[in-house]
Amino acid sequence: SGDMGSRGRAQGSGVAPGLRLVEASRGVRGDGPLASSHETWRRGQHAPSSAGGMPPSKGKGPAISWVRPAPTVARVTWRGPSFVQWRQPALPVREVLALLRANPRAWLGLVSVATGHLAMVSIMVMTPVHMQHVDVSLRVIGLVISVHVAGMYALSPIIGRLADRVGRPRTIQLAVAVLLAAAAIAGTAAPDDSVQLGVGLFLLGVGWSGTLIGGSTLLSESIPVSIKASAQGANDLVMNLAAAAGGALAGVIIATLGYGRLCALV
Repeated sequence: SGDMGSRGRAQGSGVAPGLRLVEASRGVRGDGPLASSHETWRRGQHAPSSAGGMPPSKGKGPAISWVRPAPTVARVTWRGPSFVQWRQPALPVREVLALLRANPRAWLGLVSVATGHLAMVSIMVMTPVHMQHVDVSLRVIGLVISVHVAGMYALSPIIGRLADRVGRPRTIQLAVAVLLAAAAIAGTAAPDDSVQLGVGLFLLGVGWSGTLIGGSTLLSESIPVSIKASAQGANDLVMNLAAAAGGALAGVIIATLGYGRLCALV
């Protein structure tokens, strides 16, 4: 009865019963919860609807408004570093992938991330095996892999600025070109040619970074806020499934066809 009474009071005051405030941070001044001139919105209270019931905000309070008619989607604008977290319904992976497939830019972002990760993992995990065939020392193998890891992350800020300057699709195209060059350089290297393998794996890391940064940014900015979390989860799932499949198949390919053919196929 108490829940029904609070629901009735919420409806009578113009408060949307389908949208609940999950968590509110403290005020910008740090001296208490964020408050409006009428009341303080605390954990578990209903958020106001667009039809009315939103008290006028003063000072550092939040401005809350509907983005679409769905009762679980709202936009929160803050005049400061604080934030409000809203409970969003989780979408099945199959439904999220269908939504992304219907969006060409989002789908390009997902495919580029998965493709870059597959290529990187397939070549990277088999390079030590390729070098070990001629008894290259573990110190040299470790150095080559270290150079590869440096290529993955050292140039990330530069690639991010490049994506802002030339655009996400163009960055993905350049990254794929770098991946192809890396596969050609590493695939034609002798097992004991640590310098050429190091150059190839460094470029492999740079190309992976380009597909990841360009693709994930393109995906994130091409979808509505309401499915961003679900889309990111689906993207991570597809990316890591592609890497797992690539790593498993890479072992079969290098055992039957060799390292050079593996790089050519990737």
